Amino acid sequence: MRIVATIIGIGIAVGLATAGRTQPARAEAKPYGVDLPSNVAHSSAASCSASACHGGGTPGTRGSEHTAWAPELGSVTGSDPHSKAYRVLFNADSVRIAKLLGGGPAHENVLCLKCHAPAGIAEPTARAEGVGCSACHGPSDKWIDSHYLPEWKAKSNREKWNEGFVPTKNLTARISNCATCHVGSADREVNHDLIAAGHPRLAFEYARFHFSGAYRKHWEEKTPQPEFEVRAWLIGQAATARAAVDVLHSRAVRAAENKAPWPEYAGLSCFACHQSVGEKQARGSSGNPGWEVFHTATLDAASAHSHLVLPDVKQPVLVKYGELKKAMAASNPKAAAVATLAAAARAELDGWLAEMQASEEAHPRSPAAAIQAVDATLFLTQSGASASEWDSLAAHYLGVAAMYHASGGAKGRPLSTKPLDAIRGGLKFPATFNSPKGLDAGKLRGEFRNLMNAAIEERSR
Repeated sequence: MRIVATIIGIGIAVGLATAGRTQPARAEAKPYGVDLPSNVAHSSAASCSASACHGGGTPGTRGSEHTAWAPELGSVTGSDPHSKAYRVLFNADSVRIAKLLGGGPAHENVLCLKCHAPAGIAEPTARAEGVGCSACHGPSDKWIDSHYLPEWKAKSNREKWNEGFVPTKNLTARISNCATCHVGSADREVNHDLIAAGHPRLAFEYARFHFSGAYRKHWEEKTPQPEFEVRAWLIGQAATARAAVDVLHSRAVRAAENKAPWPEYAGLSCFACHQSVGEKQARGSSGNPGWEVFHTATLDAASAHSHLVLPDVKQPVLVKYGELKKAMAASNPKAAAVATLAAAARAELDGWLAEMQASEEAHPRSPAAAIQAVDATLFLTQSGASASEWDSLAAHYLGVAAMYHASGGAKGRPLSTKPLDAIRGGLKFPATFNSPKGLDAGKLRGEFRNLMNAAIEERSR
């Protein structure tokens, strides 16, 4: 137990020690998976539906990808939810939101279509497919006629990316692309006006979405457990933080030009303000609502472990990112200064993501993943035991849940099951509420300590 406790202390000490260190020399790099080339165009998913291509067989078999994605009439759980993204723009909630915002019908609003039916912006006949093949696999006008040929398969992932193709087998490219809608990007965002009108806020954690029972996937992962889940969680933290910084940069630039409100409340902790009278939801250390807590709360844990799981990856030293977090904790952050810091922080995260991406391609297996799943649990439970707001507690829970499943679940980690279940139950919203009314943060912190003790015992066996 002392050995494991020492490991925890060293991990946290490393994270703290690197916070003020000068950024080491690192080549400017950017992962493929963000900022698609501008000279590519979407095409309809119908082009993939032929039985000889991706529209044959039963879901779950090779060649049935379009079949698995396509909506099933009358099915509650069938099909990929992305295929229904355009339809929801016609439901009562969307009609009410559009009416409140006054920008015309949701199904004709370009801001809505950018995420709910990307191909339909230039080609209205493709709108009905919602988030179709090219939305996730990349605008296909340059590769649709060649992606099955030997010469295409011989190209590198970056060469394919330059033609608009997203190499989704690479987790860095995949999750970075997911995050452009599920977290946001420079030209895709869910702002406070949208949320106030009724749009759900964006709170994205890739591993949770990947393993959701409501998501019928049309592919199989070739990387086995525990490598996949540990990598997916680690890379997901960096990719979602990068997307959050990108959105912040765009908002700060527009605010500095007096073209947008500042600060944009959608980037702050909703439950710091939206709570029942008499309840005490935690705010940031400065007394202000925290910035992007859900998407950044566990980034320290990811940065402390990515180099231990992924070969050839250096532990990132996110100096500008730290300065950005500090700036956003101020009571009156200056938009122009935030824009400058956000651009620099985004470059730091890009460099880290590029290294992880290169490691993925060079090292398809990661023998250290199983050990680091438990060590990451220790780090996460240590920081989770000091969290005080729902977003941070939930982000830590999702992290330890991913590590729990990656290291065997109830069979491999039996002592962790009970405290993990208690944390999940304590985070659930009460019936008829869409906020954590009555959250007992102190009790949850206690359960994180119980989980840490369980993980220590499991680690020492």
